[in-house]
Amino acid sequence: WSLSPDQLYITISYNQIDGYAHYVRTFSCDIYEVSTGNKVGHDIPTQGIQKLQWSTSGHDLSYVYGFNVYIYKNTFNDNIQVTSDGDEQLVFNGISDWLFSVEITDDDSLMWWSPDSRYMAYATIKQENVTQFEFAVYNNYQYPEMIKLPYPKPGTPIPRTSITVFDVQNSKVTTITTSDFSTWADGYYLNSVTWRGNSTLSPLWKNRISNEACGVINDCKNKTGRWVAGFSEMRSTSTTGWLGHYKVSHVFPTNNDEIYMTVRSNNGFPHVAVFNVTSNKYDWRTSGDFEVNTSSGYDAIHFYDQPNDWIYFTSTELESTPGMGLPRIRFGADKRRNCITCDLDKNRCNWVTPSFSTDGTFVVINCGGSGNAPPISELHKRNAKGDYEFFELVEDNADLVNTLNEYYFRDRIYGSLNLPGVNGEWFYMLQLPPNFDENKKYPLLVQVYSGPGYQEVEERFGVSWKDYISSARDVVVMSFDGRGTGFRGDNIMHMVYKKLGQYEPLDQIAAAKFIANDKAYIDETRLAVWGWSYGGYATSRVIGEDVENVFKCGFAVAPVTKWEYYHTIYTERYMLQPKNNLEGYSKSTTLQGIDSFRSHHFNLFHGTRDENVHFQNSAQLSKFLIAGDVRFGAFFAADDDHGMNRVPNNYRNIYKMLTRELEICFEL
Repeated sequence: WSLSPDQLYITISYNQIDGYAHYVRTFSCDIYEVSTGNKVGHDIPTQGIQKLQWSTSGHDLSYVYGFNVYIYKNTFNDNIQVTSDGDEQLVFNGISDWLFSVEITDDDSLMWWSPDSRYMAYATIKQENVTQFEFAVYNNYQYPEMIKLPYPKPGTPIPRTSITVFDVQNSKVTTITTSDFSTWADGYYLNSVTWRGNSTLSPLWKNRISNEACGVINDCKNKTGRWVAGFSEMRSTSTTGWLGHYKVSHVFPTNNDEIYMTVRSNNGFPHVAVFNVTSNKYDWRTSGDFEVNTSSGYDAIHFYDQPNDWIYFTSTELESTPGMGLPRIRFGADKRRNCITCDLDKNRCNWVTPSFSTDGTFVVINCGGSGNAPPISELHKRNAKGDYEFFELVEDNADLVNTLNEYYFRDRIYGSLNLPGVNGEWFYMLQLPPNFDENKKYPLLVQVYSGPGYQEVEERFGVSWKDYISSARDVVVMSFDGRGTGFRGDNIMHMVYKKLGQYEPLDQIAAAKFIANDKAYIDETRLAVWGWSYGGYATSRVIGEDVENVFKCGFAVAPVTKWEYYHTIYTERYMLQPKNNLEGYSKSTTLQGIDSFRSHHFNLFHGTRDENVHFQNSAQLSKFLIAGDVRFGAFFAADDDHGMNRVPNNYRNIYKMLTRELEICFEL
């Protein structure tokens, strides 16, 4: 359900029908008047709706049906079809395709209402030049059903995106100026869209390989577009890699249409900057060897308290271990800042995610917990002085605390180590089994992800398979962040630029070898590594590079095997197009190191309906291993996707298989 901004109407969604991707998921919807309970809006389709979105104020409604945008206005008396060229394979209006949803917007909506709801902007994605990937759905069919999915791979054409603004008052449509992208002949992406006032729209674009970005300010009333010269400087901001953590930061509007805030790189670290459009100058509000960021790597400016002159953001500055706090800093010339969350319980609030109310009167502070302490959420209220004070406990997970006390979990151990030939200290985490005895010998399982910008070692609560293995099978579990890890500045994150898969396996091997030698309680003959997705890729590369047999076993779930098989925006962000980085692509593949594979116990898991990392990857890896006479285990889940949770019981079954294979490996 969803309540209109004026709280007069509510939509109730039901009858959801899932498809092969999010954008073909449909549902039915009814609209009710809150005060009477009467059903209204009878013109809306009874089924097949793909997306609903209320206006920013009032109760106008935009929705996507049949890949076309519609607007329901004037208290549901006028149902206007805005677009008519929508097509499941070729043209997406107002809704993201798979690529946008996963890698850019983190949402399936591409509709943006202006603050006063006079205008509604929407994006159109055209796929006519994009090569389609086909995969089989078996079900109980006599012949498999073949599904086609627009999926651009490195070096192939990418979608074309445009923005249109619909004037709700007079139903006029205006195409937004994109400026001169002649230097981006290979294509570009829409990064984000921000309304900087009731009639001023500012889309942010980035080039195909994500190392240049630009913004365009569009005045919807005067239908003028002008180039924001300050953003042209972002074209050269990252000479060492890609812009942002995973994407370029949004533009954050202020009450002055000529001034906005954003997060951009300052000496290799993302920091808060205030930009003046008229003077074409920006001023840093934060600086130093820490990151203004979020746990997801997306936008870190959470709220601007204009009356009290405070910018609220999350950063890594005030945390002694990997974590994220909520400081604030003055918007004006006075750059005083203080921390809002530093006095909270450090056992549970070392990793913070805030959620501010629209006017900033309230903020929910969501604390991520720790290894043994679950998350806690508190509601804080702004007082007359503009400071936040505790107001109410939202959730302390007391029942979960009691439940955890019934299980056998140990505190995690955090530390750092040195990598051979690499400067700096590198963090690791060890999870010890219950009733730990340092005079005993324990097997070691290394859980790896290692994707660029990712951070595995963090002080946050979470329960997963590794916790079960440690608790129920007396195994020490290790996580380690090597070169390419996030939240420590571009210098470390960009070490893997154009070299995916070259350093990550070496770092994981070196770290595991160090721990096995340094900790007397580790059995050096029983080490295993496992990972999912990029972690499966890293696991495969570890086994292929482990010529010293530091590890005995490896378990790879849904791994990439060649980056040419994965999609453009992720791969080219880190590896460029193949034509510009032939050596990097050649050295990154898992289809190498056959002698090392022969000396390890290796298991491969993949779903045949994986729309993200296609089954093609594991099929090719299997063919490579068979040609090399490698004895390995292969477990393929028919009709299941990247998360292995589409087909009943598969998710549980894969962890049962992982547990069984690990028991065999460790002779438990």
